[in-house]
Amino acid sequence: MTKTGLVYEDRTCALPGCAVVFTPLRRNQKFCCPAHGSQHANARRTLHGLEAVFMQPRKFETYPVKLQEDEKVIIVNDLQMPFHSIPVLEAVEKFWNDWQPDLEIYNGDILDYYEISDHDKNPSRLTNLQAEIDIGRLWVERRVEAVPNARRVWIDGNHEDRMRRWLWRHDPALSSLRALALPTLLGLDEYKMQYLMYGSRVDILGFLVEHGHRVSGGAVYSNGVAALNARDKGSSGMAGHSHRLEAFHFTDSRGSHTYYSNGCLCIQALEYKAFPNWQHGFSYGVAHKGQLHIVQVTIYPTGFRAEGEFYPILKGGK
Repeated sequence: MTKTGLVYEDRTCALPGCAVVFTPLRRNQKFCCPAHGSQHANARRTLHGLEAVFMQPRKFETYPVKLQEDEKVIIVNDLQMPFHSIPVLEAVEKFWNDWQPDLEIYNGDILDYYEISDHDKNPSRLTNLQAEIDIGRLWVERRVEAVPNARRVWIDGNHEDRMRRWLWRHDPALSSLRALALPTLLGLDEYKMQYLMYGSRVDILGFLVEHGHRVSGGAVYSNGVAALNARDKGSSGMAGHSHRLEAFHFTDSRGSHTYYSNGCLCIQALEYKAFPNWQHGFSYGVAHKGQLHIVQVTIYPTGFRAEGEFYPILKGGK
């Protein structure tokens, strides 16, 4: 490298793909602008994994849960509080209390996070975001008191993920505040509840439970959503999100499998969907001989039958 007066010889930017020829201001300057130096450094860090680029990379996990012989599980999703169906949920909770499961799966969209959604908002709504969180926290507290010995797993749905998306888009500086994280807002840590971010799933004896993202798989009367999820996962499992009750059965070299769509427990007169093809429902199961045996419950307007008992909908199941 030679120096002519105070000016160094022209050189080409060292960022791959940049052909800019520039006159460096410093002897060790390799890039035509500081931004290209940052891009090059970030590109090199990606070679060593996400941890080298992000302080808190998003990690989706498969969380294994072991059930012993005859242990029981209940799986609920899509309450969308405060738009939950109170009569339907009261009947489900009555069974829940009687059943006394060993494991509870809160499979996403328990809350709605209405005010920070991307959808248009009805200005006549009576509740606000804090009221919604208070409703959810009191409900979780009630569940813990009713079934004190259960293990619990919470999987975020796309509605709970609205908080992350809103913060990332509008005020990323606040996204690191633990006070705004759902486990803090609902007190999940106080109840020793395992928390999984949206996109993660639970593995119960090979039975995969996730909130899911599919809402439609074809004609009204098809097993579209469950079939598509089964094709993606290649195993028995369950997803919420679609508000549909479905069961798709298939057999491969490993044996027979069933993939379920788990229905919903929200009201079926939400503003954004007129006369939806939704069904109220939930699922429960028992571990037996190394497998999870699932019972999918259809909730009719009058109620539902489970474990030999009828649980009525006292005020109409809308």
